[in-house]
Amino acid sequence: MDDLKNIRILIVDDESMIRDVFMETLGLYGAICSEASNGKEAFDKILTEKFDLILSDVRMPVCSGVELLKMIQAHDGKTPQIMMMSGFSDLTDSKSKELGAIGLFMKPTQMSALIEAIKANI
Repeated sequence: MDDLKNIRILIVDDESMIRDVFMETLGLYGAICSEASNGKEAFDKILTEKFDLILSDVRMPVCSGVELLKMIQAHDGKTPQIMMMSGFSDLTDSKSKELGAIGLFMKPTQMSALIEAIKANI
């Protein structure tokens, strides 16, 4: 199960249980996972660490996933691919792509579909 071997993924969600599930599951597939509880914390990590993919919730306090996406795009450095997740949002897949994300997954999500999307985009 090393489909994601050495892929560096930052998981951004304000719910620690969701971060834990994604970190454990993606880790089983060989991903090197890091976590952040909001967009601001994630952006600070992006400035100091290299990631291949950011998997971000849309709705979070302090700094939303959409705000994070905009901050990353405005940053001059090399930006990682961004995949959005949401359980409650008016953000659509096409709108998320217009904003620069590679896709939107609704929570709860099928992990197999998420892993396939990650593999297809990295």
